[in-house]
Amino acid sequence: TAPGSRSIWRDIDRKRMEQQIQSLHRKQHISGRVSYTQTLSFDLEDTYAVPFEVERSLADDFAFIAASQPRVGYVTAAAVEQERDEPTLCVKLAANAGICPDVRRSFDGIMELLASYAKRGISRQTCQVQLFDIIVRLNSNRILGRLGSARFQAPPHMNSRRGPLSAQLRKFIGKNRGKNPRKHRLSDLEKLDSDIAGFEAAFAQLEMGSSEQVISNLQRVIRQAFCLTVDGSQLPDRLRALGFSATQLDVREVREVGKVANYWRTSRHLSICARRFHRQFAGATWRSLPTYKPSATSELYSQQFVHAEIQLLVHYELEKPKLMPRIIGVSKEACFLCDSFIRAHGQFSLSGAHRQVFPQWTIPDLKDFSFETAQRLRQALSQLSIEVNREYIGAQGRKLPHRPFPLQSAINLNAIRFASPSTSTIIANRGPLSHSDDSTERRNPSLGSLPSQISNVGDASANNVHSTR
Repeated sequence: TAPGSRSIWRDIDRKRMEQQIQSLHRKQHISGRVSYTQTLSFDLEDTYAVPFEVERSLADDFAFIAASQPRVGYVTAAAVEQERDEPTLCVKLAANAGICPDVRRSFDGIMELLASYAKRGISRQTCQVQLFDIIVRLNSNRILGRLGSARFQAPPHMNSRRGPLSAQLRKFIGKNRGKNPRKHRLSDLEKLDSDIAGFEAAFAQLEMGSSEQVISNLQRVIRQAFCLTVDGSQLPDRLRALGFSATQLDVREVREVGKVANYWRTSRHLSICARRFHRQFAGATWRSLPTYKPSATSELYSQQFVHAEIQLLVHYELEKPKLMPRIIGVSKEACFLCDSFIRAHGQFSLSGAHRQVFPQWTIPDLKDFSFETAQRLRQALSQLSIEVNREYIGAQGRKLPHRPFPLQSAINLNAIRFASPSTSTIIANRGPLSHSDDSTERRNPSLGSLPSQISNVGDASANNVHSTR
C-alpha cells in the first residue's frame, strides 16, 4: 500500500464519498442502465490488425465463457492485447476471486484449437465442434441453472430454484399473445410454436437422460435455443414482429434463451475470427491476472474488493504494452462505480453497465504506481467523487419508485461485418458475417449478432497444454 503522501485517495474525502455510496446502496438506488453500442474511432486505429468492433466482441465472448459458475467470484473481465511489431495477440483474464483451475485448463484447450485452425491444421467444422464441447463442459452447471434444470447444483446464495426455462417461455408467450394488437402471418406463429416445441423436447430429453448423456443432451438444448433465436439473437426480433413491445421483451424468459444460445454462437464466432485474423491467432496466448486480497483501509468497511474490470485497468497501468487494449469485456455489465471510474479514467471502453451500487468496492492503492499513474488515478477518483455526490443529491428528499434491479449478465451481440479480405475496417450495425469465412454477403440490417449455423455437434475432446500464466 502506498504511503499517505502518495496515496491515490489523498485528493478526495474518501469517507464522505463512501458514506454517500452506502446511502445510495441502502436506498437501492439505480442510476440507469446504459449500453455503449456506438463505434468508436481511435487515432491509432490503423496500427491495430484487429479492428475495434471485433476486439470488443472477442473480449466480451472470452469473458462470457470464462464466467463458468453463477457465483460473484466467477465474474470475469477480459482484454485482447495486440502486438505492434508482430502479428499475435494475448487474451488476458481477470475474475473477482481469481481464475479457477477449470477455466485455466479449458482456455489452454481453447487457444490451442484456435491456433490450430488459424494455421489450417484442422477444419472449421472440427474447430467449432471441439470449441463447443470445451465451452459446454466448462459451463455445464451454469447452463443447467439458466435452463432451470433439476440437475443444476445451486450455490448457497441461491435460495430458490427456477422452473424450467422452456415452460416459462411458453407461458410468457401464451400470456402476452392475447395482448398483441398487430396482425401477423399465421405461418410466423406456427414456426415460433414449432421452435419452442423443439426447445421443450430437447430440455425434456436432458432431464430424463442419464448422467453420461448430460453433455450431449445439453449441447442439443443449446442448439435448439439457437434455432429458436434464429442466429443467437433474433428471438426479440421475432416476438417484436408478432406485436410484443420493447418493455415486454426485456424479461428474463427472453434474455435467458439468448444466453443459452450464445454458447454455440460464441463457438462459431471465435472460429470465424481465428481464420479471418489467422496471423494473430496462429500465435495467440492467454494469461490470467492475480487477484487482490480484500482491502481493509476503509473507515466504513472491514473489507472491500477489487472488481475484475478494475483488476485489468490497474494491470495496464503497471504493465504498458505498445498497443493498449481499447475495451474491457465483461461477463456481467459494469456496476455504477466501475462504469463511472473507467469512463473517468478514459483509457478503456465497456459494452454496457447495469449501474447498480455495490459499496464494498475499491481501487488498489499500490506503492508501485508511477507518479503519472497515481496522478491519473487521483483524477479519475476525483471525477468519481463528483458523480457519486451528484447521484446522492439527486436521491435525497424524494421517494424513488420501486423498480427491480436490472439484469446484469452481459452478451455483446453488436452486429459486425467484415468489409473485405483486404481491409481491417469494421462496419457496425450492418449485416453480420455470412456462413463462409471471408464472405461479405449482406443480411438483414436489423439482425443483431454474428452469423451462426446449426449442425450436428457431437461430443469431442480437446488436448490441453500447460497454462500460459
